[in-house]
Amino acid sequence: MVRPYGHQLKGASRKLRKQMTDAEQLLWSHLRGKQLLGIQFNRQKLLGPYVVDFYAAAALLGWLRWMVASTFRRSMANRMRRAICFFKNRG
Repeated sequence: MVRPYGHQLKGASRKLRKQMTDAEQLLWSHLRGKQLLGIQFNRQKLLGPYVVDFYAAAALLGWLRWMVASTFRRSMANRMRRAICFFKNRG
């Protein structure tokens, strides 16, 4: 699926890249070039109607996978607990 590109934010994104704070510059110096765990970061990335300061698609994908897996595990654990309680109560 192709997301619509926020042309109105492109100028704002460029401006933010050129006018980074000292803290942002320091952080970017450690994130750029896949220095952190080999993950590719982008700065002032357009995501829908937002400009995100620092963005890592791979990290987001990993987080989403973890969330889905942990939600599935919790769901399965809850089902198992309910089944155990059901059979215990039946005696």
